Order: sequence, then structure tokens, then C-alpha cells
Amino acid sequence: MTGEGPQNADGRLERATQIHERGDLNSARQICLEILETEPENAGALNLAGVILCQQGNLDEGLISIARACAIDPDEASYLNNMGTALSSLGRDDDACLTYTRALQLQPFYPSAHNNIGTVLKNLGRLSEAVDHFEKALRQKPDYGEAMSNMGNALVEMGRIDQAEKALENALALMPDYAIAHNNIGTVRQRQGRYGDAEAHLRRTIEINPLFADPHSNLGEVLKETGRAAEAIPYYRRALDLDADRPGVHSNLVYALNNLDGLDQTVLLNEHKAWGARHASAAWTPHDNDPDPERRIRVGYVSADFRRHACMNFFETLLSGHDRGQVEIYGYANLSVADALTEWLQGEADQWRFVRGHTDDALADLVRADGIDILVDLSGHTMGNRLAVFGRYR
Repeated sequence: MTGEGPQNADGRLERATQIHERGDLNSARQICLEILETEPENAGALNLAGVILCQQGNLDEGLISIARACAIDPDEASYLNNMGTALSSLGRDDDACLTYTRALQLQPFYPSAHNNIGTVLKNLGRLSEAVDHFEKALRQKPDYGEAMSNMGNALVEMGRIDQAEKALENALALMPDYAIAHNNIGTVRQRQGRYGDAEAHLRRTIEINPLFADPHSNLGEVLKETGRAAEAIPYYRRALDLDADRPGVHSNLVYALNNLDGLDQTVLLNEHKAWGARHASAAWTPHDNDPDPERRIRVGYVSADFRRHACMNFFETLLSGHDRGQVEIYGYANLSVADALTEWLQGEADQWRFVRGHTDDALADLVRADGIDILVDLSGHTMGNRLAVFGRYR
């Protein structure tokens, strides 16, 4: 009787896995719970139950279950891969990166883990490393459409548009109805100035997955850039309906409203207030800067455009005009790809930080640790702004 227990549990777990793959999450989880009633240390059941909980939106509870599985069987790479996904979904990308790294140390030939860590590295702004992992995933699994699409997205941010286009076209050849790839190639076509093609791909993305927020916002950008700001507004609003916690998307809406002729200024003011209420109401901690009036004042400038950009035509003069005996300059660059002007600006500053991969909380903590007295935004509601960080200083 005792000898049949594990075998029976293995059979039930295999059945739960099959049911899970068919998409019946509740039935699969119920089998896992039944296994755990008699075998609470069954790592496979804990892992699958945790994955299902994450898929059902119970991320914290799911992570706990997967972490228990990893503690019981620390050398099972698939459990670590799942834990990395849960951590990333919770916004804990640094922890996810470490977890995926451990999975790949145990199992180097693991396309899914290479793709997943590449996605996290991209989120952290470590684009070259991300592309390296996507390439490894594709060497191990040449028909891995998701990895091709993700690599294309990273290449776009690196400014390698031609390579991004090729990767995304390959992804769509493999997966013609893959919404993410259509969305990504839509952004490529926008960068290329091929607005008609961009619009077609983004509308196709929405047709495939109407609940995907990104293409609504991206289509809004294409419409705005082609002089159809009024048409863009409903798409920005729909993106925010689908994913409210997107300060960048909300900034796109605010910026587009500025392009509308005859708009009631009260509407524009109220939308700015709504942005602040939604994205700039985080808890804050007062600074404890040295009040010595004889020390140099530390001024921090935050921008996504510390590169060859129209904004820098004004900033270069401002930067060179500072009395460096009185002012210490810190630059916080929210960009992925530097150029010659970036290097010049970096050399002119006393301290320089690349912050593309920093969360708003992490960037706010960095500014506080740097002892900044005056923090200056150079982006407004344009692309790549970090206005949500400023909401932490009131």
C-alpha cells in the first residue's frame, strides 16, 4: 500500500499537468490540492499549483507555493524558471534575474529560461545581455517565435531597426497571429516612417487580442504623429482602461490633448490633475540633506533625451552657464542608447547615472541617496519621462 502512494501521486500529477495544458486551471489545481493533502512536500504538485495560482492572478500565493517546491528540490531548473516568472510578474526583476541565472546554471540548454531572462534584462535596460540570451534561445530552438519577437523589441530600443525588422518578420512568418509580434513590428514601421503599415499591424494586434493594452497606446501614437490627434484620444483612454498603472501611456494622452484645436483648457487641466492623482501619489520620505549654506548645491537633471535631440540645444547652454563653484551637477539619463553628445554631457556633469532600468521607487531612492537639493525634469509628458519619480517629492 505504501509503495503505491508515490506512484499514484505521480499519475495524478501527470493527469493534472495534462488538464492544465488543456486550459482547465481549476480542475488541475484541485488535483494538486488533493495530492498535497496526503503529500504536503510533493514538489511537483506545489510547483504546478503555484503556476496555476499565478495564472489566476494570485501572484503572492503562487510565488510562495513555487518557492516551497524550489526549497524541496533546489536542483530542478523548471521550478526555478517558474519562480523567476512569478518574481518578474511581481515587478521583482532583479530577483527574477538571479533565479533564471540559477536555472541556466543547472540546465544551460533551456530555451524558455534564456527567453525569460532576456525579457527581464530588457526591462532592466541591459539590452546587449538581453539580445545575447534571445540569440541563445534561438540557437537552441530555431523556430522559437516568441524569442524572435522579444529580440526584435530589444533591438528596436537599441536603435538597430533593420535587424529588429528581420527578427520580427521571421517571428510573424512562424506565428502569423502572434499579437505581440504584430505590435512590435508596428513600432518598427512607425520608427521607419511607414505609418500606413504601422497602423495596419497595430489594428491587427487589437483584432487578435482586444484586451492587450500596448497596441491601443501605440496606435494612438501613430494617429497623433500623422496629424489625427482627435482620433488618437480614444485609443489612449482604452489602453488606460485595460492597464491603469501606465504613467507613460497617460502622459501620451496628456500630450496629445495639447494638440487638439479648441480644447477647453479646463479639460486639459483636469487631465493633468488626473495624471498626478493616479501616478504621483506614492508615499515619500523627507530628504535629510546637509543644510550647510556654504556647501555647493546639488542639482539633478532627469531626461530621456540626453543625446542628439532638439531639447539639448537649450540644455547645453544651461549646463555651461552654471557656476560650478556653487553648483554640483548630476545627470539622470533614462535612455538605452548613448551617442557622442551623451558622452560630452556625461563629461560635463559631476556625476552621471544611467537609470533606464530603475523603477520609480529605485530612482527616487537613488536621488535621495545622492543628496540632490533641486531635481529638474527636462521631458515633461514626452516619451521616456520619469515624472512619477517627481511625485515622490512634495
